Order: sequence, then C-alpha cells, then structure tokens
Amino acid sequence: MPLDWINEAQLKASINNTLSIKQVSALNEFFPVTHSLKYLSSRRHSALFQNYHIETPRVCPICIRDTGYIKEEWRYIGNLKCSIHDVGLIDVCHLCNHKLEWSINLLEGICTNEMCSCSLKSEPLNNALECLFIDEICDCLLADFVYSHPYNTYWPNLSHPNSENLLTATSKGYDLLNCDFKRWIELYDAQSNPFNALAVKFKYFPLYHLAHSLQNEWLFSEQLKKLTASTSSPTKQLFNLSSYVVTAESAMTILGLSKHEIISYSPEAKNKKVIPSRLRINIAPIIKATKVTK
Repeated sequence: MPLDWINEAQLKASINNTLSIKQVSALNEFFPVTHSLKYLSSRRHSALFQNYHIETPRVCPICIRDTGYIKEEWRYIGNLKCSIHDVGLIDVCHLCNHKLEWSINLLEGICTNEMCSCSLKSEPLNNALECLFIDEICDCLLADFVYSHPYNTYWPNLSHPNSENLLTATSKGYDLLNCDFKRWIELYDAQSNPFNALAVKFKYFPLYHLAHSLQNEWLFSEQLKKLTASTSSPTKQLFNLSSYVVTAESAMTILGLSKHEIISYSPEAKNKKVIPSRLRINIAPIIKATKVTK
C-alpha cells in the first residue's frame, strides 16, 4: 500500500474517478486537498448515460472457468480488460455474436445462446484501448453512437451504457475520433442525409454536437474545424422541412440561437420563465424564418 491514509478501494476509485461521497468524506479527514475530489465523485463523464456500470454481463472467460463467479468490477466500463489475464472483458459471444445474458451457463464459461453454447474466449486488447481512461472510453462510445445514429439531432438520456458490444463500440469510436474522419464526411455528404440542403451548421449539427460534448482532445475536433472553414452552404437551401428537433441547450450553445428566437418560434418554449436545458424544441420555423447561410 503506497500510503497509510488511503485503502485499496479508495485508491482504485480515485484513479477511476468513481469516488463515492462517503469515500470523499473519509479521505477529507486525512487530506484536506481532497475537497477537490468532490468534483470527481459527482462529475458526469458521458452525455449519453449517467451510470458507468452496464446491466448485462461482462466477463473474463478464463476467470469464470477458474473460479465459477462473476466479479462486480467487470460491470464498470472503465475496466476494459481482466487485470489477471490481460484479455478483454467480453459481453458478446465471439462465435455467434449473441449478447451474453445472466445464466447459470455463464458461470461455466459457456455462451448463453442455447443455439450456440460454445466455450467463450477473449483476446488481448490492442495497446491504444488498453491505455484509455473512463472519460476517453465515454468519448469513444459517444462517437460510435453518433455514427450509428447519424441524423439524430438530440440524444437519449440513458441510465446505463447499452452498447451491443462494448469493446467493439469503444474500438470503432476510437478510430472515428482519431483517424477515420473521411467516414464522417461520406456519411453527412450523402444524399440520404435529410439535412443535406441546409446551411453547414445544420447539416453537420450532429458533428458539432459531438465535438461540443467530448471530454478530451481528439484529432476529430481539429478536422471538423478545417471542414467548417472549407465548406460553403448550398446556394439553394431547403426550407420546407417540417421538423428539426434539438434540445434548448444545444440550440443556444451550439447553434447560437437566442432565447428570444426560441421563445418566439417554438411553441414548446412559450410561456416558460425558465427554459429547461433538455427541453426538446422544433427549430424548423426558426431555420425557415432566418435562412441561416453560415
């Protein structure tokens, strides 16, 4: 133990940014500087979900065959690999891709899909993923979500992470934030983009929303700035759209709309003294009225 005033559980929680209020209080008795850790214990790492433990099983196949039980720490998404065997924690079968379920078969290291029932196995993580912290993992999961739902102009408020395959989603998100910006361009420049004929700020809004919500510096943000500087809005814009729903917060902080504009054109916000940040509003009337060209 490196210090006699902190136990193993507190040390691990402080490293993983998962300190509870009780743990923070205990640490404050020994080291006043840990008042700053209150920020860490209440800080939200993801714009998608509030809890960083998944509800479905994640396992190290080697461990469960050796011990016959599932560790609680595997539910925490900040742990991508088994600390004993250095293999990735899995939540899907490597053979049939079935999402693992809570089942007695799982305690024997067997796929919970009755049509498969193979012996589960996992592989070592690549070095890039192995070094990620919780904030970075959440960024990767957010990028994967946005790419999988490219024309969603607002995001759900989930209680828990719900990626179909956490390791795959993290890996895809990592690539999208670091080296696959061309894939974003192809996606949003496609004719299937319902907002393709709108001004740049609306056409690429999900990308701006993503950049605004990231907790860390990624190559993605720099490439998005270059895209914005080099892209012009179409000369003939489509203003007959009937729906473009965003949250009030993103309308003001990302799109730069004023509170007056929102109240004037959005029935959802009228007669409200305070506009809730997560209130969903249809800004299509504002787009039509202002004909934004930037």
